[in-house]
Amino acid sequence: MAFRNWKQELDDRRPPPPSRWPFIRNTAAALVLLAGGACTALWVWPGYLKPRPWVRPGPAPAALRILLSSDLSGYIEPCGCTEQRWGGIARQASAVRRGKAPASIALDVGDMTAGARRWQQVGLETYLQALGAMEYTAANLGSREIGLSAAALRDLAARSPVPLVSANVREEAGGALLVAPYRQVMTGNLRVTVVGVVAPDPQRPLGEGVRVQDVDEALSKLLPTLRAETDVIVLLAAADEPTIRKVAASHPEADVVLGGRVAQASKSVLTVGSSRVVALADKGQMIAQVDVAISPDGRPGAAQSRMILLDNAVPEDPAMLDLAGRYNAELSRLNRTGGLKALGVPTLAPPAGENAYVGAEACRACHPKEFQSWSTSKHARAYASLVRRQRDSNPDCVSCHVVDLGAGDGFLGLPASPDRLDVQCEACHGRGAAHVRSRAAGQTVVNMPRVLPGSCQVCHDCTHSPKFTYETYWEAIKHGPDKKKTPPASGPGVDGGDPGGVGARPGGG
Repeated sequence: MAFRNWKQELDDRRPPPPSRWPFIRNTAAALVLLAGGACTALWVWPGYLKPRPWVRPGPAPAALRILLSSDLSGYIEPCGCTEQRWGGIARQASAVRRGKAPASIALDVGDMTAGARRWQQVGLETYLQALGAMEYTAANLGSREIGLSAAALRDLAARSPVPLVSANVREEAGGALLVAPYRQVMTGNLRVTVVGVVAPDPQRPLGEGVRVQDVDEALSKLLPTLRAETDVIVLLAAADEPTIRKVAASHPEADVVLGGRVAQASKSVLTVGSSRVVALADKGQMIAQVDVAISPDGRPGAAQSRMILLDNAVPEDPAMLDLAGRYNAELSRLNRTGGLKALGVPTLAPPAGENAYVGAEACRACHPKEFQSWSTSKHARAYASLVRRQRDSNPDCVSCHVVDLGAGDGFLGLPASPDRLDVQCEACHGRGAAHVRSRAAGQTVVNMPRVLPGSCQVCHDCTHSPKFTYETYWEAIKHGPDKKKTPPASGPGVDGGDPGGVGARPGGG
């Protein structure tokens, strides 16, 4: 594949720079050169800024294959909490390699990172290295990427081994585009133009110095100028489903619209106007294969798609496993040299009130049976399970294996707070100092919050515990005076008291 970017296209249409030849002493030679230059200028000048006609170097392929990924959300490796491990760059690389065709491109819709914290940026940089090794054509900026500052995005684009695109992410001061609006590629004698756009997520703030132009405004100016220069226009739209459909209906120049940030991946290709639409989600647990029929004159026709689940049946690419290992090693280095601050984990001051975390040992004297039940459970060995898998420096993992990561009285790393390791009593029940103090003083006991199913599902969600049911998991840890009874399967959250760090994950990933 030969890449041509938007700046190269403009450069090719501009007249050449002024000549730096030495002074021509021979008058006759000078006149000949001037006459030749004038003729050339008369021939070239009228159309040097117009779109150049596209001439195919050979027969068009019968089909264009697009391999699509989206919504990785920082999952460089699949969660190791279950035997069924879906996703990760090692399986993605194998699936992409298997899916290559004579005329094919690989694209990422965006939302590659989990956020803008330092450890999340390390993950983003690692993923871009992986996409470069997989020979991706382009990666679009999603709603999570535009949470980075304008300076960070510029630096990322300059260093990324895979071209980043977005036609509507601009610098707040001056309005310049922060990355290229599109990329053009030749594959199998077919010229394909890949354009990117993003619709901001209202729940996520924009990075410092970043402005997002209206999607329709950006595309209305760009797409018509590209139509005559290419066979197929592919639009990457990091947006919700209604916006994806609206964009496809409003911009018929886009032959294929590929979306992300949807609740559920497309079961088949959807036709909206003249566009073929496919959307993908699910934290990198699958990729999509989209096959677009191509006519002899290079025009796109009907399309078919299928989802490829990246499960245990897909082998893991050794080179990508090595890259994931280097990612974990870099997080370990940051943690070892600078702790949570170096990783970018936000930390809070200890609570101002009288209540605080006290640790599981403070519960042992009054609740020996419950303590014994906990100490033999997997909750009591939660942090050690991360150490075995070299995930103990990844805040996305650590947050569900300790007591309230980043809280002033919670887990602040090692060696600072070894008594906050593992999923202790207070990880579920909340801060216990007031309870312990009132009971020791013989006062009216301040009751601990009652844990309900929603508290567990903050960590035991469909990604990390796909087989989770409250009734089944309760059997493994049941404790308390009413342990024979399964607590009611109602609402998220806890019943009364101070929940403390229940459900807290760092970074807002």
